[in-house]
Amino acid sequence: MAIRFSHAGVSLGFLRHMLQKAVYGTQGLLDMQLRDEAERGNGSTAAISALLAQGAQLESTDMRGETALHHSLQHGTAEVQQFLLDAGANTGARSFMGLTPLMFAARRNLAATARILDVNAAVDDITPAAETALMMAVDAGKIDVAQALFKAGADPAKADGYGRSALHRALQQNQPALLVLFMPEVEARLAFIKANDISYAAAGQGVQTGRSFKPLKPLRFGNKGGAAFA
Repeated sequence: MAIRFSHAGVSLGFLRHMLQKAVYGTQGLLDMQLRDEAERGNGSTAAISALLAQGAQLESTDMRGETALHHSLQHGTAEVQQFLLDAGANTGARSFMGLTPLMFAARRNLAATARILDVNAAVDDITPAAETALMMAVDAGKIDVAQALFKAGADPAKADGYGRSALHRALQQNQPALLVLFMPEVEARLAFIKANDISYAAAGQGVQTGRSFKPLKPLRFGNKGGAAFA
């Protein structure tokens, strides 16, 4: 015999809530609700505040190792992102893929990236494949984000596990605005090498540029003939 939930005074939403509570436990359910609210396109800071007051953990993670801050940077609102940062969300948290909130932001837009940079997030953190937020911004065609990351100190010559740097990617994708931005720093490195009469291999110790003292590895050429530091 079919059960009519409306007659029994039980809603499907209530049953789903009870099932989730049985599976995840009270704490797990609160944490899941926090992440879900953070990711909603119309997420509420009031709802998030209430969940935190009930005991939801800001740094709890889902099955991918992503926190509420990671979730907010996918589809969440600017207000929710800022609320989580003000509440102390960890900008150095890594998903199981090694992705930081800054990397999520770099693939989304400039505003989200700026919010993460404002709390002094590390700009050159790498994934297990040695990819950086700057590389991800270049790959996504987010030129304004790449410019902001560079100005914040991101290294355009830092290479991933395949020897491809952000400069290499900009060359391959024919992004002149980024090449104009990146090349002066690369030229400064080349000038340092020439002035000190050292080989590219020896230059691994680093060069002094106008921004900071950065490591440098040998120059290599990509499949399309574009040069980039490995």
